[in-house]
Amino acid sequence: MQSVSSAVIVCSDERMLGPACCALLSAWNNLGSVKARLFLLVVDVDAKGKRDVLEFAARHQITIEMIDLVPPSLEGHDFGYWSVATIARLYMDTLVPETISRLVYLDADTLAVASIVPLFSLDMGGHPVGAVDDCLMAFPDKMSERKSRIGMAAEARYFNAGVLLFDWSVLPETNVLKEAREIFLKDPERYPFKDQDVLNVVLAENWLALDPRWNTQTGLVPIVAKPAIQHFTGSRKPWQSSWKWMHRDARRFYRQVLLTSAWSDVCSSEPMFVRIGKMLSYFGSMVGRARKTEVVRSYFRSIRGA
Repeated sequence: MQSVSSAVIVCSDERMLGPACCALLSAWNNLGSVKARLFLLVVDVDAKGKRDVLEFAARHQITIEMIDLVPPSLEGHDFGYWSVATIARLYMDTLVPETISRLVYLDADTLAVASIVPLFSLDMGGHPVGAVDDCLMAFPDKMSERKSRIGMAAEARYFNAGVLLFDWSVLPETNVLKEAREIFLKDPERYPFKDQDVLNVVLAENWLALDPRWNTQTGLVPIVAKPAIQHFTGSRKPWQSSWKWMHRDARRFYRQVLLTSAWSDVCSSEPMFVRIGKMLSYFGSMVGRARKTEVVRSYFRSIRGA
């Protein structure tokens, strides 16, 4: 393959293959003139699952390069609702080709909805990683306990790791991922948010704050006018029966793309009364969310001016 220095990568286990493929396709659709490789780092995916990925890629005329990861044994450690695949990105430095210079990492529950071209030429000022503040940073009471538990300073900013921009050319000099996985494996129970926690601990303030449009978490939807990458945080995803009305366009995308795939049972159609009920519930809750939205808005305004 001709050397290409840019890439997009998603990590997934068998359970999230469909959404992960959608994330990669959405990125490809928004790369413009940028030539980038698409990587899928897979954990515990069998031969059929891999064939399903290749068939998906062929149908949409894209190339998905799969990389296998055999994670370390974490027997006895309770991951709760997290998949072991969540720590896969901590091993990317051992698996991603050295020829890559700029890497965009996407969680499997994200979609690019506008051009992501600027990320590949953004001046990162020597920082190895770019990220967006976690929306919970707007609520200090909620964040203080988490930061204390994982050993972060009370005043430190904490990013959401669902979208990460890596300057891969400087990453080897920092040992960020190697240090993060070593810290996690020493005491995995200390980090409730797994790799996101340890990456925040290791990077401390050595990360570039990106505009919220590059990781528009569910809690940021009301304050981001033009998202570039949507991140469906929380337990209610657009491809599930519990989807939120605010994500109706994303649900439409998942249904359209997955209908002819091995994951066609995702996003099954619903009676009209169910959709109307979701719409009414969404608008009915807007008043109650108004104060929370303003708190989030105020926080992100304040850090932009910092």
